[in-house]
Amino acid sequence: MAILQGVLFGVLFSGEMASSIARDFPVESMDAFQSFSTLFTVFIGISVVALACSIALLKRKNWARLLFIGLTGVGALFQSIGLALQLKVATLFSTAPRVEGFNEAEQLGNIMVWFVTGISAVMLGLMLWVIYKLCSKPIVREFKPINEA
Repeated sequence: MAILQGVLFGVLFSGEMASSIARDFPVESMDAFQSFSTLFTVFIGISVVALACSIALLKRKNWARLLFIGLTGVGALFQSIGLALQLKVATLFSTAPRVEGFNEAEQLGNIMVWFVTGISAVMLGLMLWVIYKLCSKPIVREFKPINEA
């Protein structure tokens, strides 16, 4: 699924569409649009590695367990950085100028920010739990060859 998403975004943000989007954004944002193809290539590469690791995990390959722990750890690191940024952005909403009808928009914005923050926190917890389980003794024993046990 992630591989297909990477291909889809790679196609959508290539060629004329990407250049038209880049023209509409401020000059400061241009660097981000310049590296879209690299970003999507890296995303597809990581997705292929994760798919290979997942298949090898089913076959009880220890290298896949270790690599999956590493990939999940990197994902957890990025998730925690994203969570911190979401909390930082949530505080910026409280300093927005007050206008008529702002209270309703502020309430909706707060609900959305805290809902997304909650989902991020749950995802981070899930990633850390997966790492914990893959490092537990019973799981490690499953990945050892019989002659080493």
